[in-house]
Amino acid sequence: MKTKSHKLFFRIMFFVIGLMLFAFGIAVTIVADFGVSAWDAVSVGLYEHFHLSIGTWMNVTSLLLILLGGWLRHERPKLSCMITSFVMSGFVDFFVWLMNGVSISPWIGKLTLFLVGVIIISIGCGTYLVGDFAPCPIDYFMVALRDKFQTNIRTAMTLCEGSGFILAFLVSGPIGLGTLLSVFIYGPLIQYFHQHAKELHQSLLYRFP
Repeated sequence: MKTKSHKLFFRIMFFVIGLMLFAFGIAVTIVADFGVSAWDAVSVGLYEHFHLSIGTWMNVTSLLLILLGGWLRHERPKLSCMITSFVMSGFVDFFVWLMNGVSISPWIGKLTLFLVGVIIISIGCGTYLVGDFAPCPIDYFMVALRDKFQTNIRTAMTLCEGSGFILAFLVSGPIGLGTLLSVFIYGPLIQYFHQHAKELHQSLLYRFP
């Protein structure tokens, strides 16, 4: 029983800490104003038009991704993915509020802050995935694309981010060089930090059996 409770504790710890880092990284990229990731740009663009919070629009786009994923896989959409969306969107709203008024003007400063945000997002994503709870809606959609078109993760991610890029353009989201960069750099970084997070998780389970 003790072993099971420890495993659950560490899963929850990695899940929550990872989501907090993920959300903080998103907020940092928004403040950097160098171009957020495609689907985050969709949420920000909708926020600019309709004035609901960014976190609220993250939930709306997440629900859309889940519905599309379920349709592509010919299965009942896994609405449990919204748990991840609700938790993370709350953190995003908090961190955006916390950094309200922060402004970076030189482009080199924007680029530096953007890259810092990307690294934090990658660490957070790699960490929360270790928790192995409800998957992120965008991950669910990406896997659905991979299965539908019988392709690999890299191509599926490009399709996923590409569709988000088009939608972000249509809603006048904050598209920038960073938006294009995110399509190519998130995959390798998340894989790298996810591997290290798994090793840390196993180490903690070994030390505290």
